[in-house]
Amino acid sequence: MYLRHFGLSQSPFSATPNTQFFLELNNAGFLFRELIQTVNQSDCFVAVIGEPGIGKSTLYRKLLKALQCHKRRYAVLGLAHPPLNDSILYAAIGQELAVQKKPSATFRVRVIKALEYLAANGKRVVLLVDEAQAMSEKALEALLSLSEHRCESGNLLQITLFAQPELNSLLARPSLHFLQERMTATHVLHPIDEENILQYVNLRLQKCNRQGKSLFSEKAISLLAGASAGIPRLINLLAHKAMMRAFEEGVDFVDDGHMNAAIKDTVSANHSAKHSKDSWLNRMKAIVSSSSAT
Repeated sequence: MYLRHFGLSQSPFSATPNTQFFLELNNAGFLFRELIQTVNQSDCFVAVIGEPGIGKSTLYRKLLKALQCHKRRYAVLGLAHPPLNDSILYAAIGQELAVQKKPSATFRVRVIKALEYLAANGKRVVLLVDEAQAMSEKALEALLSLSEHRCESGNLLQITLFAQPELNSLLARPSLHFLQERMTATHVLHPIDEENILQYVNLRLQKCNRQGKSLFSEKAISLLAGASAGIPRLINLLAHKAMMRAFEEGVDFVDDGHMNAAIKDTVSANHSAKHSKDSWLNRMKAIVSSSSAT
């Protein structure tokens, strides 16, 4: 009923990461192209940092799908759930590589042999890890150990981590200092600029076959921009709630009253309004700069 009421083919503001809705309205498009170039270099160990809901998982899935389309060139290992220790890391990679033996003292060696076999047969092996801030020190140390193995064309494994800012604090521990030094680049995923919020909303609606007049009023979009601080997950949540309010009233237009009601009903929206995206970005840039300098 909700979709039919607004003339939509599917939900435009779902909370589930979906590459169909990958939009280049912040620096996500630039980072995607940058990451594609990076995995083709001989030494790739990079991180993409962003706060919750900013689109890291969508970017992770976008990169994963893009590389998987070129199976002759890449062997892609995607870990959507971060390994919590070194044994789980090797087991997850081993499963991706179809290493059949159960984890044991020799399992790590078998995993490395499988990676070497792929490299020897011209495959560039790429490991992508989502929510990497949840990895333990042991898992990160094991990842560092794997990253140090080399083949004739360069590193045996090209690694990209997608993580929340907590990863920076984790890497700052003395025991992980060498891992931080091993990182070749750290990228920050930005919120969507305020002037692009309307375009973001309309493009998602268009992908769901919305036609006709604009669904959201200018005041509703202005309120949405302020309350969301440009965080895509929060934009989606507020837009969905506001549309539900309009649907319940039987109208096909979302105004400022509907959006205000959605904002009042969302604790995180009030929090984001008090903590601007600029202050978060400035903190992240300072952290990345200090990490690069050490």
